[in-house]
Order: sequence, then structure tokens, then C-alpha cells
Amino acid sequence: MKIKRNINWVSSSNIENEGLIDNLSKNLQNFYSNSSSYYEDIDCTENYWNDYKSFKFLGEELKKYESILEIGCGRANILKHFKSLEKSYTGCDFSKKLIEDNSLKFQKAFFEILTDSKKLPFQKNQFDCVFSVFVLEHVCYPSKFLDNITNVLNQNGMLYIICPDYLGKGRVVSQRS
Repeated sequence: MKIKRNINWVSSSNIENEGLIDNLSKNLQNFYSNSSSYYEDIDCTENYWNDYKSFKFLGEELKKYESILEIGCGRANILKHFKSLEKSYTGCDFSKKLIEDNSLKFQKAFFEILTDSKKLPFQKNQFDCVFSVFVLEHVCYPSKFLDNITNVLNQNGMLYIICPDYLGKGRVVSQRS
């Protein structure tokens, strides 16, 4: 049986949609914070750090930086393959259990629980490098997300984002110009 889905596209940059987007953002934050299986279900990147050029490239690039933040760290799979990053690595995500598990597994790294989807819990200019892997497509306010990153990234810092190529893959037709 084929499931029919109705998608109601709304822009987060339109002030008229703020209440709707805020509600979605709160629901997503609650889901990411409390789901018992989400992080296990989506844990696809464990071997990507060895298998894909873009991931290997990013892992090597990150070695240049003294303070690194991964937003939406999940299980911090990068640290399984690039162990030398652990001492300069900070990871953040919504799940308290996930963050506790990561802290036990990677004791030289630092992990922080996200409690507000609109604000990162870090100081201004704190990081030399910020990266995220398959996170941007989950963000309700992408422009605010990027603004938050620029706030915690130092003036000469570097941002790396890996996200699905929906437009290039022929998806998200409404986003084509």
C-alpha cells in the first residue's frame, strides 16, 4: 500500500509563519531529546569517515584546529576514526543519554546537551572550527542556525557543513529557481 503525503511548505523567513515554525521546532527538539531509538536508527555515518572522500577530507582538515565544535554530534562517529581530534573536540546534541554515553566513550572530548534549538550554549568566538553532518536539513530556522554558528566561531574560523544534495538529486522541486 502506497502512503500519500501532503506537504505544506512554509518559509521560516516569513514572520507570518513564526508560530507554526516555533511549534514545529519545539516538537522536533522534544523528539530529538527523548526518542529512545532515533540516534540508533539514523546512525549511518559510522563507516563514512573511512568510506567517503568528503568525510575523509573533513577528518584530515579538522586536524588543523585547536578547538572544534560538532553540532548535532550524534554518536560522535568521527572520533572513532580520527582519535587525535578528541582533545580539541566538543560535540553537542539534544539527547541527554547520548551525551552521557559519548562522555564515557570519549573521555578527552567535551560534550554539551542542547536545550534550546535557537541558541548554542557556547561563548562568543569560542571555536576555531565548527562542523555539522546531516544537520542543516533538520533545522527549522536555517538562517538563525548559521547566525548562531558565526557567533561561536572565532573571526578567522572555518565552517564545514555536509548535508544532502536534495536539489542535485532532483528532490525538493519547489526549491529550484
